[in-house]
Amino acid sequence: MIEAFHDGGWGMFPTALMGIALVVTAVRYANRPQRRRLPQILSLGVLTTLMGCLGFISGCIRTLYVATSGEWPGPAHEIAMAGFGESLNNIGLTLALLALAAAATTIGIWRTAMPLETGLPSLDRDS
Repeated sequence: MIEAFHDGGWGMFPTALMGIALVVTAVRYANRPQRRRLPQILSLGVLTTLMGCLGFISGCIRTLYVATSGEWPGPAHEIAMAGFGESLNNIGLTLALLALAAAATTIGIWRTAMPLETGLPSLDRDS
């Protein structure tokens, strides 16, 4: 995981920060579903996605700059392939965090849809 952060560059840190906030909010929603948390989950999901895309794009820009400037020894196509591969770590982290948050949110939605006769504690559906 540390290697993925190193390869992905600076874009991994805002992606991780927003993604952790997203997962925490989604887990809180799963534990106690409240409608007021859904807009937070949605906006944090969008922000996490944007941060991951920003990290990927900035990595690709840097890769193309290095591949065409001659700063790095070797054929440009090999440099570009390696750089794009490293930049994809941002997208991988984004998708992993979104998947965790989606699973937790699904549990919360499932809990709000369950009938109250199941013996589970009452859920706050309107707040």
